[in-house]
Amino acid sequence: ILGAFGEFTSAYNNSLFLTLSGRNDWTSSLEKKYRSFFYPSASVSYMFSDQLKTLSWLSDGKFRMSLAQIGKDANPYSTSVVYVVDGAPIDETLLYTRNNASGVSNLKPEMTTAFEVGTDLNFLNNRLGLNFTWYRSTSKDLIMAVATDPGTGFSSITLNAGSIRNKGVELTLRGKPLVSKDFSWNVLLNFSAN
Repeated sequence: ILGAFGEFTSAYNNSLFLTLSGRNDWTSSLEKKYRSFFYPSASVSYMFSDQLKTLSWLSDGKFRMSLAQIGKDANPYSTSVVYVVDGAPIDETLLYTRNNASGVSNLKPEMTTAFEVGTDLNFLNNRLGLNFTWYRSTSKDLIMAVATDPGTGFSSITLNAGSIRNKGVELTLRGKPLVSKDFSWNVLLNFSAN
């Protein structure tokens, strides 16, 4: 696999940040039609606490959002029928047999699209903090070895066999109940659901 990656980052007033990226991969494990695939990403974050200086109890606050794609190619030899070494050599001659797994020539790259939104908040001179994230990702054209009837001569065939969706939330609470010159106590509580 060969990849090219580019990234652009910009900031405005040290409070609004934008990052754009793109990657293109070329793989030898897929047929020529699907060998090249591109996947972009974009993220934005806004430090809104800079505009709320009057709130002395808010140390800092940030809103963030991102949208990204991730591409994945197949394992080698997933698009055809191949022969593999069968056992130890006999009189220095290797024996080959047809692999039990079959491939298909129209195998496409697997693509995952992920969206995430969240906020990071710190209060009371960073003594109390909250991080919240909601995310959703969808993977399409999953590359899977699917069991097939042995009457076909193969035990499995590699296909683009479906899609899967994940979504969930993550919540982290941080606190420093005690802080002194010689001692500090940090508490962290994490909740996640997928």
